[in-house]
Amino acid sequence: MNSIESKPDSRSLFPFLGGLGVLLCATFWIYSYGLGGTWHFDDPANLDGLQQVHDWQSGLIFSVSGDSGPTGRPLSLATFAAQAEHYPENPAAFLRINIILHLVNSVLVFIAAYLLAKAAQTTTRQGLWVAFMTSAIWSLSPFLASSNLLIIQRMTSLSATFVFAGVILFLVGRTVYDDRPRLGSLLAWTAVLGATAAATLSKENGALLPCLLLLIEVFVRPESAWSHSRARKILMSALGLMAALIVGFIVAAALSSSTFEFRNYTMFERVLTQPRAIWDYLINLLLPGARAGNPFTDAYPLSRGLMEPASTVPAIAGLLLLLASIPLLARRFPLVAFGLAFFFVAHLSESTILYLEPYFAHRNYVPAFGLYLALTAGLAQIAVSTDNARIAIAGGLAYVAVLAFSLFTVTHTWGNPSNAGDQWFAQRPESPRAALFLAGAQVENDLYFSAIETLDRALRANPDDVYLLTQSLMLCDVGRDRLDEYLVNLKSRLENIERLNRNEADGLHSLALRVSRQPCPQITPLEVEGLVRLVLEDDKQFQNPASENRVLYAAAQLAAAREDYLESNVFLEESLGVEPNASTVVRIAYNLVLAGQREMAIQRLEEALNAPPDNPLARSVWVEEIKDYRDVLLRD
Repeated sequence: MNSIESKPDSRSLFPFLGGLGVLLCATFWIYSYGLGGTWHFDDPANLDGLQQVHDWQSGLIFSVSGDSGPTGRPLSLATFAAQAEHYPENPAAFLRINIILHLVNSVLVFIAAYLLAKAAQTTTRQGLWVAFMTSAIWSLSPFLASSNLLIIQRMTSLSATFVFAGVILFLVGRTVYDDRPRLGSLLAWTAVLGATAAATLSKENGALLPCLLLLIEVFVRPESAWSHSRARKILMSALGLMAALIVGFIVAAALSSSTFEFRNYTMFERVLTQPRAIWDYLINLLLPGARAGNPFTDAYPLSRGLMEPASTVPAIAGLLLLLASIPLLARRFPLVAFGLAFFFVAHLSESTILYLEPYFAHRNYVPAFGLYLALTAGLAQIAVSTDNARIAIAGGLAYVAVLAFSLFTVTHTWGNPSNAGDQWFAQRPESPRAALFLAGAQVENDLYFSAIETLDRALRANPDDVYLLTQSLMLCDVGRDRLDEYLVNLKSRLENIERLNRNEADGLHSLALRVSRQPCPQITPLEVEGLVRLVLEDDKQFQNPASENRVLYAAAQLAAAREDYLESNVFLEESLGVEPNASTVVRIAYNLVLAGQREMAIQRLEEALNAPPDNPLARSVWVEEIKDYRDVLLRD
């Protein structure tokens, strides 16, 4: 009898647990090379508020004030708030927590895979082998590295923690139901309600957990008391209803949102693009290439029509064939069918019709579990049936070793940002984000002319990119002729667009801060102020209130820079109407003091104290911050 299917004795578990321990140590060691990494494109927008966190109250305010997604992702933000003292000087502290969370998830993947294999009625040893290999491939996949090395993607990994925990609770609940029905039902409902809520409050795609649990009941359902119980029927009805509501919400959100108006593609073009993206994901998950660890995918080629590019139709056809194979595999290879279904369902929220960017590797963090489970379960079953267990074991371990080496090269690159910038931009020269990352590293190393050349190359590929234009202007030393060209292009672009997205608003804001705080010989604050006023006076639409606020703050900063503090306050008061903020009130009062109107400043602070926010936590911070500055003015 071969080593996979032989009946284990009481010591069978220990070699696999030992292997899991070695895997965790190896994974941590490999990822530790990425601790020299830095902040990336979405980090500041979500985490700059940490600079205002100084106690539990401000930490709680930060946690519940997020604007990433419908929920705000408070659980994820709470983990960042706990590390506020390290922001922004110490990204390694945040990366270390991300890596530890990945190790926790690796253990959960092992447990979930084993329980699923046992539910599919494999032998204990075969189940342990499937679990170990699934966990090893998932843990060491270089394509998933960005989920852990992009600091803000802790939102993804924390949501995954609750998803995997929910799968485990559900499977354990089913198992113990035969002997302890109440406990089994409690565990199952905890998975359905508790884990789903926690996963969703970490990141919205965690709301797909009920859909994933429904797949377990469809594909992996052993004959037991649970199979025919009333508790199962009730739970199945609840899961079906929740799944329908989730899918309905995705459709409604996509159809009712105007966010596609802020993109350079339509919903139809995004839907056409996704089959190609999915195939790209599958290839990189199974056979990662040199670009698998590159985080910059903002220039992913779109499908503008069925034949543009020509790979669109084959990608759609291939995906439909793969989906059609799932029910055909279900009887003989239930875990393979389940794993493939899991992969596709876990992509429902981010890889279908919602107005998100077309492509991100970290979207595979949870779906990859299903793919790797299907791979290892299928190979294990074939190895058992053909008596080729030793070949399967050797091949599997060799594959894991290749992944480990590939992951090492990825983390080593991420841990050396200066070198990474050159490599990533060389791989994706069409990416504005790659260009900005490299240019930032070049500026830090006083390579200004190299940075100018990098951004100039990027602008030739993306001449209408507002954010790229604003960041190019911030270099100041580009030369007057080139600067005039940038200004003309930026002004033309701002005149012709009707809507400003978050990145474009951030670009104007950062440019305004640059020229108002640090003199720039090539560009004056008045020139930048003209661009900002162009946006405000043309009544452009903004992607969200935060975007509008960034532009209003830019106008206020520029007015204050020329010592017109009262005009600066006009913009700040308008900003208060968009998003009430105690710091804005204090800034208004400070401007009044600078304008020689101390009594008016105190009066404005008193007015704000008499009109605090309704939220108790926000009210507490509001009163404390405004009162502190009022007391300073009264003492002086």
